[in-house]
Amino acid sequence: MKRKVVKQGPTTLMVSLPAKWTKKYSISKGDLLDVEEIERSLKITSDKPAESVPVELDTKDLSLLHIKKYLHEMYQFGYDEIRLLFEDGKAIPEIQAYISSVMIGYEVVDQQAHSLTVKSISQSIEGEFDPILRRAFLVTKQLGANSLAVIKEKDYKKLKDIMVLEDTNDKLTNFCLRVLNKKGYKSYNKTSFIYCLIWQLEKIADEYKYLCQHLINDGDIKMSKEVVDQYEKVNNLFNQFYELFYSYSKKELAKFATECSKMLSETMNIQSGIKGRQDVVIGHLYVMVSYMYTMMGPLIGLQV
Repeated sequence: MKRKVVKQGPTTLMVSLPAKWTKKYSISKGDLLDVEEIERSLKITSDKPAESVPVELDTKDLSLLHIKKYLHEMYQFGYDEIRLLFEDGKAIPEIQAYISSVMIGYEVVDQQAHSLTVKSISQSIEGEFDPILRRAFLVTKQLGANSLAVIKEKDYKKLKDIMVLEDTNDKLTNFCLRVLNKKGYKSYNKTSFIYCLIWQLEKIADEYKYLCQHLINDGDIKMSKEVVDQYEKVNNLFNQFYELFYSYSKKELAKFATECSKMLSETMNIQSGIKGRQDVVIGHLYVMVSYMYTMMGPLIGLQV
């Protein structure tokens, strides 16, 4: 998009705002806009919420799982109002429960025999991005620590209660990705970096969940001390990344990179010589370390 610069008075230079953008955010004469200089660019921001455009989703021929997946992506994309159409209402109660469990700020505002309308009812919470992201990190730390404690007790049935923490991580990271899609990051040109990092944070919690589910389903697995120790090292590595994210230094980054490489090699060696049915556990630990290693890229991107 090109805009011609117009001179008004002896020193003032002006450009017009795009009509589509001003309509979307209801900009009118006298409104205050934030203008931020970013090297060769100017970022113009309005505090007003975007004009909400309702969307419809016909769920015909979609399984319950795929209805949830559509909702998940539409929520992350940033839609503020979604109307779901059903051939029958059998799926509505479970969809309502799903919305409550993973979609911060969404509420059911209308329910009919063959439709359900959900809407974002709180714009102010979108300003809570930073504390909610920190909470997502802390919940993931807790998921690792609590699951390890249960594994040491060898009472795998308790892992089912701990897996609820993964649902919380999912809820928090979904919200963060939604805010980024709608508004971008506070340093707008670094939105893609923080987005990738949060996406990987959610995947690490998924691996904890898959690991726990495996142990629940195959409850007589005998975990060797070597595997349990490696589990603890993976938890410690995640804690190290958390500290690095919130207190970044090049020196600590170098230490983290070295530790990641070492852990990837160690975990692979353990898996090659393991006995019994612990190989799945080690496999999930390896994937977690891989995610942590790749998170260094977007973390560096946030610093440069």
